[in-house]
Amino acid sequence: MKDGQFIMGEAAYRVVVLPPSVTISRTTLVLLKQFVQQGGQLIACTPYPQLVEGVAESELAELLLQANKPEWTSAAIMGAITKVSAPSMRMTDERGVTIAADTINVQTLELEGSRLYYVVNSGEEHYARVDIELLHTGQVSLIDLTSGDTECLEQIATADGILVQLPLHPGQSYMLRLEPYNAQHTKIIEQVSDKRKSESENESQPAETTILSSHWGVVSLTPNSLTLDTCRLRVEDGEWSELQPVILIQEQLLARGRSVDIELDFPFNVGWETSYNRELFVVMESPELFTIEVNGSKVSSESCGTWRDGSFHKVAISGNVQRGENHIHLNRHFYNSPETYQAIENAKIFESEGNKLTFDTEIESIYLLGEFGVESQSGYVYGERNAVQTEGAFVLKEIPQVVHASELVQQGLPFFAGAIRLRQHILVNWKDGAAAKWFFPEPPHAAVCKLWINGLEVRTFLWEPYEADIGGYLVAGENVIEMELTNSCRNLLGPHHHIHGEIYKVGPSSFTNTPGWTDKGIPQGVSMYVDRFAFVKFGLPVPPRIVVSFI
Repeated sequence: MKDGQFIMGEAAYRVVVLPPSVTISRTTLVLLKQFVQQGGQLIACTPYPQLVEGVAESELAELLLQANKPEWTSAAIMGAITKVSAPSMRMTDERGVTIAADTINVQTLELEGSRLYYVVNSGEEHYARVDIELLHTGQVSLIDLTSGDTECLEQIATADGILVQLPLHPGQSYMLRLEPYNAQHTKIIEQVSDKRKSESENESQPAETTILSSHWGVVSLTPNSLTLDTCRLRVEDGEWSELQPVILIQEQLLARGRSVDIELDFPFNVGWETSYNRELFVVMESPELFTIEVNGSKVSSESCGTWRDGSFHKVAISGNVQRGENHIHLNRHFYNSPETYQAIENAKIFESEGNKLTFDTEIESIYLLGEFGVESQSGYVYGERNAVQTEGAFVLKEIPQVVHASELVQQGLPFFAGAIRLRQHILVNWKDGAAAKWFFPEPPHAAVCKLWINGLEVRTFLWEPYEADIGGYLVAGENVIEMELTNSCRNLLGPHHHIHGEIYKVGPSSFTNTPGWTDKGIPQGVSMYVDRFAFVKFGLPVPPRIVVSFI
């Protein structure tokens, strides 16, 4: 504590916000009292803490009497802080309403004589125009975080600083740099103004819109996958269990309280003629600890390399697969130390002990990897939050050569975790001097999207805005358009069987049948596991557009 500032490392704070809470530590109480006594500003939000280390304490009540107590809302807290500590910027929407939302975040940094402002919209609201007023003077530029390039922005002088106007799409971010004025300042603003004037003139010219087809040819794709998350279990030459979720087996084995020999049987179905020799792998953790058989024939447990994770090892099984039903048989010793079993007992009494548990042996799902498509035998339905759901079961099929790009999950790629490259040919009425823009009417359902035109890479799309100037890539007549869509590991790893389908808050319990801290609204005792599979959409929900403007 120094001069009314709360010192933490190299950071100093003039305002401390005490969030809704029940109890605080005595150390925190002592520090906050010193902070307030030196002139620091304390903001407290209801419900206020009533206890110090779990015990009622009159000193805490006296401290809270000196605190500012706004409502527990973003706008109220922002207003309370602003009265004490002047903000470095202000943001309003196109109606002039102050933006104060949990989903709009700003970080600032002073670096080599410049000020950096990182503005992020992590919510779903679209702001057609945001007035960003920086409460300092200087020249504002926009840093492209994908390339490192900078672009000077047109700015408006205000009584308190300068203002720039930008759209802010869901998931979009800006890195703004504010530099001291220099001799080139006026010239730069004129250049930007002329550029925007030119763009405005282009927008008023006659234009032709080409809507691309929904059907694309498949150029290439990384190996496809199928998650095997159900199996049968046999313990020490006993009876085989029915087919059951892999996530339930760990607890069954731990409940025995001792080490045992186990066998796991994973069934899967193949719909192609196996006379064609193609690479096929089973992917699993620690294959060297298992004896592995495929359809009764032993295969080498030697790793052929890793895939998607350093602990995911590939084991070749190509020559052992047959058309129809197949079985992968795993045999190993399930071992955990006496200390682990004691920790399990302790966790039944103290929850914190369970948070520290680690196991010597864990039973996990396994994965098939190779050149194949995956077909569900029961069809698909749509759910909330872009979910695509099916009851299964799944059969390995051939990969389609032509796909409808809006529904790649349903066309052989439900568990896919990689990149697919698509191609189509279009005719464009193109003239030298024309301007052209590519845009997606809706964001792609993909983590990364790359565009090539006539063999030249145009842009990698990671976030809004999903558009690009493509005038330098088009030719008159036929043009070759290629898109590469890359998704995440969500559809590979799940959670696939959560009772709510696709969920945005995921924790360890989300992959089990027992509700945890991320599963609010699900009563204890209710199984979260359902047999159906839930994926998320992958592809282009609406065909892209090309707009050509003629001068």
